[in-house]
Amino acid sequence: MKSEVSADLRRPSEKVEWVLYKLDKDEVAPNYYTIVSLVFGMMAITMKVRLHAWLCLLFSLAQLTTTNFSDMDFKQTVGSVMLAGMTFWAAFAQKSSIPKPPATPPMQ
Repeated sequence: MKSEVSADLRRPSEKVEWVLYKLDKDEVAPNYYTIVSLVFGMMAITMKVRLHAWLCLLFSLAQLTTTNFSDMDFKQTVGSVMLAGMTFWAAFAQKSSIPKPPATPPMQ
């Protein structure tokens, strides 16, 4: 018992055209690179971990490259770049709070 099946299973009568919906500025999804950059930046400043400073810079640059110029918020962008700079200053330029081992006296 063979049933007859046409080669094209699509139904042209039920075809729906794709429509691009316009979003308001308030409905745009948040930029997750900025949020992750902020988290790593705060961790780098408080804990003075250099890896977190590098990750903050990486996500800050990713945020700069992935956002459209028309959608870019100037204050948010400048804040992200300045936070990346502050994390490098906090992690690399300041003295580390990690104690150094005591110096051994010279041998006699």
